[in-house]
Amino acid sequence: MDYKPLVVEALTVMYQKSIADNEKFKAAAYKKVIVQLQYMPTFTSDDLPHLKGAGEKITKKSKKLWKRANYKRRKRQKRNII
Repeated sequence: MDYKPLVVEALTVMYQKSIADNEKFKAAAYKKVIVQLQYMPTFTSDDLPHLKGAGEKITKKSKKLWKRANYKRRKRQKRNII
């Protein structure tokens, strides 16, 4: 399953919040990462550190989101099997 739309959506929310809080540098970093993700054909959590603008915090937040989505998917699959 492709979690790219989920990660892009979450980063977009964080981008909008940073604009509302007048945090220009955070907003610019989020925007750089969002644009790069939108143009990537495939996306894995290993790609995050290699994106321009993806610092330690953005990478950490995105990986956490990625893990949570994987956990929920596995839980649903387990429920459907039983």
